[in-house]
Amino acid sequence: MEGDGRWVIGTDPLDRALARYVEAVRTEFQIRKLAARPGDARLALLISEDQILLRAVEHAEQGQEFQDLVQQAAAVYCPERAADGSLSTLYRQIGEFFQISGIYCELFDGRPVQHDERLSRLKASLEATSQTITHNAPIEWVYFGKAAIRFGEFEVRRLPMTELEAIFSDRVRRIFYPWARISAGELAEYWFLVAKETVAVDPAGKVPLRLSFQVDPHCPRFSAPIDHALSLLALGDWVTRAPLAPDGRPRMSDGLDALTLARVTLVPFVISVSTNCLKRLRRAPDTSVLTWVEEVDARTGETSSALTSTHTGTRPRLKDSNNSSRARSATWMRSVLTNSSGPSWTLP
Repeated sequence: MEGDGRWVIGTDPLDRALARYVEAVRTEFQIRKLAARPGDARLALLISEDQILLRAVEHAEQGQEFQDLVQQAAAVYCPERAADGSLSTLYRQIGEFFQISGIYCELFDGRPVQHDERLSRLKASLEATSQTITHNAPIEWVYFGKAAIRFGEFEVRRLPMTELEAIFSDRVRRIFYPWARISAGELAEYWFLVAKETVAVDPAGKVPLRLSFQVDPHCPRFSAPIDHALSLLALGDWVTRAPLAPDGRPRMSDGLDALTLARVTLVPFVISVSTNCLKRLRRAPDTSVLTWVEEVDARTGETSSALTSTHTGTRPRLKDSNNSSRARSATWMRSVLTNSSGPSWTLP
């Protein structure tokens, strides 16, 4: 890359096509930004930077440079598609790559784009035979004493809003995939069950048709890694957070019989993030399914609503000790954590 941020065009046809397209996008952004600077500053409020970026991308992806890039990629990775001209899937996939990888946002911001890194990532995406999927499941009703706990195959983490926005690529989703944008503000106080898996991906430029008439009566509600992690987590020792002691200190009571909860779903949904930049992002989950509970302020008597992630009432907590009985909690927690509706508890 040269000192002014432009890419040096190499000898590989795909390399040259990628460099030309990046320069075309950079130029399109500059033109659009200049055109959006009217003499009357009040008119600038009519169009946002996100809209400028999106319109510039739509125009650039209709240009000759983008067509050349797709043709060169097809010649290398799916020559049979290049021969018969059926490249609509590859057109979409390469567009998704530039959006999901963040290249468009970097170019719009004027940040230097490392050519070798992005070319390698594009080639790796087109050549990939597998992808790593990270499943993030917010956990309701239960409480953990640490911000991060590793269990080997999975981990439980409490994620701050800034980290959630980075994990879920908030800006990319806001601009290109508004239906997939995650409400990080509502999820910032939750502990997440995080598990990964590696699965196969379809070859670039192809969308295989799969037909199956088999029905699995034991199909889990969530992906296998999350379902397995919930089963393992159920084997832990859990205690109930009891009311504060007279001196104001928190205290725990062994066992789970004193819980007074409605019918619950401890994992309302799972948000999955893939390393595959060629695949369109899925629709965001409906956060309205998150459970709200009523809280009464002991000093004022006022009632307010709170998500279970910030609820200060009684919640089961995973014990750090290995000395208490596992037999009693294992059966109970396994039935709760793997049941979409969950049992009911009442005070004796």
